[in-house]
Amino acid sequence: MLKRLSFNGIEDHYKLPIVSLCFLISVCLNLFFTQGSVAFDALAWTCTVALVGAVLGSTLPRSAHSYLLFVVLGTLVIGIGFFESASVILWLASSWSLGVLVLRRLHSKEDLSLISPTEAILIGAAIWLAIWGVMLHFEVNFQSLHIVLCLLPCFLILGQKSTIHNELHSRLRAADDWMRSIPFWSWVGGLIVVSWVFRWASFPSMGFDDHVLHLRIWTELLTSHRYSFDISTQIWAVAPFTVSLLHAGLSLMAGGDARSAMNLCLAILLLLLMTGILRRLNMPVWAQWLLIVLMATTPMLGNLLLTLQTELALAVITVAGMRLVMDASGGWRGQHVLGVLSCAALLASIKLPGAVLGVTLLAALAVRWWSQREATSLTGHMLRWPALLLLIPLGFVALHSYGVAWKLTGNPVFPLFNGIFLSPYFEPINFSDPRWIHGFSFASYVRAFFHTSEFFESGNYTAGWQYLIMLPIALLALLRSRTPSVLRIILIPLLGFGLVMFAATQYWRYLFPVMPLAVVLIGSLFIQEKPAIRTVASILSLACIAANLLFFTRVSWMMNSPPGLAFTPDGKETLISLYAPASLLTKRVNQLAPGSRVLYSPNTPYGATLHGIPVYRYWYQPFRYKALNSVNDLDGLRDFISKEKIDFSILEMTVTSDLQDVLLREFMSKFGYVEGQSNNFLLYRISGMPVKYLKVFELQKSEGMAPGKIDFMLPVTGEGVTASTDGKELAVIPTHSARQARYKVDFTCLSNIGYFVAQINWDKGPPYYRLVACESKSVTFVEAIPIPIGAIHGLIYVKSRETSSIQVKNITVEVN
Repeated sequence: MLKRLSFNGIEDHYKLPIVSLCFLISVCLNLFFTQGSVAFDALAWTCTVALVGAVLGSTLPRSAHSYLLFVVLGTLVIGIGFFESASVILWLASSWSLGVLVLRRLHSKEDLSLISPTEAILIGAAIWLAIWGVMLHFEVNFQSLHIVLCLLPCFLILGQKSTIHNELHSRLRAADDWMRSIPFWSWVGGLIVVSWVFRWASFPSMGFDDHVLHLRIWTELLTSHRYSFDISTQIWAVAPFTVSLLHAGLSLMAGGDARSAMNLCLAILLLLLMTGILRRLNMPVWAQWLLIVLMATTPMLGNLLLTLQTELALAVITVAGMRLVMDASGGWRGQHVLGVLSCAALLASIKLPGAVLGVTLLAALAVRWWSQREATSLTGHMLRWPALLLLIPLGFVALHSYGVAWKLTGNPVFPLFNGIFLSPYFEPINFSDPRWIHGFSFASYVRAFFHTSEFFESGNYTAGWQYLIMLPIALLALLRSRTPSVLRIILIPLLGFGLVMFAATQYWRYLFPVMPLAVVLIGSLFIQEKPAIRTVASILSLACIAANLLFFTRVSWMMNSPPGLAFTPDGKETLISLYAPASLLTKRVNQLAPGSRVLYSPNTPYGATLHGIPVYRYWYQPFRYKALNSVNDLDGLRDFISKEKIDFSILEMTVTSDLQDVLLREFMSKFGYVEGQSNNFLLYRISGMPVKYLKVFELQKSEGMAPGKIDFMLPVTGEGVTASTDGKELAVIPTHSARQARYKVDFTCLSNIGYFVAQINWDKGPPYYRLVACESKSVTFVEAIPIPIGAIHGLIYVKSRETSSIQVKNITVEVN
C-alpha cells in the first residue's frame, strides 16, 4: 500500500472518500468561521483551501487540480444555494441545447464538434430571452411552466447523447490538461484569490438599485404572473430589462432569489472566456493563469457580484463576442456570424450603451472579414437561407424594451433624453448625473485611480491598478510588427466603447464591460521575444494583484462584513438587517397584508420586493414626489394618504428637519400602529381613527399616573430636568403589557448645535434610542415606537450630545 501511495497515488476506489472528506472539511470550516473581521475571514479561507490542497496534493497528485476546483466550487454553491445554482445550470444547459438544435439546422454540416459552445449558448440565450419577453405580457409565468420549457430542448437533444458525452469528455480532458500544466501550488494560490473574490457573490441582494428596481420583475411574476410595466410606480420600469428578466426567470424556477448564483455563473464564464482567448493567442499557460487571477482581483468585479447591475453581463457577452470574432471566417454566411449577431442583440437589450458595444463588435467582425478577404470559406460553416429567420427573435430581444417604452411613454429610451422625445411622464430634460462629470481628459482618467470615490460610490484606490500601470505599456507593445493581428482587433471595442463612455460620463462602473478585454491586451507583454519583458510583466502583474487585494473591500461599504457571514441563512438575515433593513419590513408587509400600498422613506425606497404597490417619496415617482412635497400640514398629509390609499408606511429614525418627515412622524404618532422595527426603520400600519393611548408617565404630572408612585432619580423643578452629556436615569415606567408607546419630549436648547438623546431602556429587548436635533431654541418631538414583546417596564434616560446641557421641560410616555 505504501508503494502505491508513493508512486501511483490512491487507487480509484479511494478517490470518492478522500474528496468527500475534503469537501466536508471545507464546509465545516466555513460554518465554524462565520464571525470575525474581513481580514480574519480571508485568512480562514486561505487556510481552508491550502489545507484541502495539501490533502489532495499528497493523496491524489495526478488529479489534485481538478478535485480542488470541485471542492472549492461545491463550497461556493453550498453558500449560494443548491436550488438557485441548479436553476442557473438548467438554463445554461437548455440554452446550449437550443442553440445546438438551431445551428445544426442552419449550417450545411451537422457535426457537433464544429459547433462552438459559446455560440450555441449565446443563440439559445437570446431565443430564451425572446420567449420570456413575450411571456412577460401574459399571466403565464409559473414555476412549473418555466422548468418544463427549459427541459424541453434538453430532451430533444438526448438523441445525440453519445456524441455529447464524447464531446464533453474531450473538453473536460483538455481542461484537466490545462490545469495540470500549472504548478500545483501556483494553482492553489491563484484559486485561493479567485475563490475569495467569488465568495462575495453569496451576499443576499442588498443593493439600492436592486431593491428599488431590478427585483421588481421577479416580484410581479411571483404575485401576478406577468409584468405591469408600471411607470407611475417606477420611471425605470420600461428601461432595458434583460438582466432583470433573466434574474426573474431563474429565481422563479429556483423558488428564491437567484442573483447570487447568476452572478457567480457570469463571473466564472467571464474568466473561462478570457482563458479561451488567451489560449487562442498561444500564450504560456502560467501567464494565462496569472492574467486570470489579475482580472479576478479587479475591485469592480467584487462590487458587481453583490448586485444586479448590468455591467457584469455586458462584460461576459462582450468577451464572448470577441472570442467568436477572433475565430470567425467565411464572410457574412460563414462561421460565428449568428453568434456575433446574438451578442449585439443581447448587448442592446441590456442597456442603451450596450448598443454601442454591439456596434463595435460588428465593426470588429467586419475588420476580421476584411483581413481574410482572400481566404475561402469552409463549406461546413456556410449558413442556409433559413438563418434569416433567426433575425426575428434577435430583433425582438434587441428592441423589445425600447418598443414598450415608446408605446407607453412616447420615448423609446425613457426617461433618458426626455429633452428630445418630450414624454409627459417626466421632466423635459436630458437626464444626467452631475456627480460623475469631471471632464473628458487624460488627467481625469489618472485621477480615477487615486480618487476613485469621485468616479464611483466607493473608497479610493479601487479602480484596478493594472489599467493604469500595465495597459499603456501593452498598447505600445501592440505596435510591434510581430504582434498577432487578431489581438489588435480587440482595440475596436476597447477604445470604441471605452472612449465613448468615458467622454459621456466619468463613471467608472460603466467602463467595466471592456476591462476584461484590457487584461487580454495586457497579455501582449507575455508573448514578447525578450525574457526581460516577460519577467517585468510578471512582476508588475503580481504587484497589481497585491495592490488590488489591499484595497479590494473599499469598493463597497457592504464589504465591511466578511463574506463568510453569508454562508448560512441566519448570516444572510444578519447582513440584510445591517445593510438593507427596510427590505425586511417590506417582507413583513408581504406576510401581514399582501397587496398593500406602502409609503417608503425617501432615502430607502426599497419597494421592489413588495407584494403590492410601493409609493415613493423619491424622483422615481415624480408626480407623487411633487404632490407630497407640496404638503405643509397634517391635514394635507392626511388627505394625501387617503387619496393614495396608503396602508403602511416605513419611516427611518434619522436626524432630519425635513417638513414631510416631521409631519409623517407626527401623523404616525396619532394614526399609526407599530408593526415592526428593523435596525433604525419603523413599520406603521395606518388607521383611519386615532390610536387610543394610556398615559403612564409625564414629567410634570407623574404622581398617580400608574398604580403606585413613580420615583424620580433626578431632581425635578418647575422647569423640568437638565440633560447633560454624561446621561442620567430619570424614572422607571410600567408598560402594562402594551405593544407600543408614544414618546413626547419638549426641551430648550442653548444653541442650534447638538442633540437631545431620546432613550428608553426596556427590561427585555432592544432599547429605544433616537437623536433629536436642536433645530431651534424650543423643540417638541413626538414618535410612536414599539415595546419589545415581554417587556414589563422601561427606564427613561435624559442625555445631551455635542452640547453641554439641554433643559428638558416635559417628557410624556403613553402606551397602547
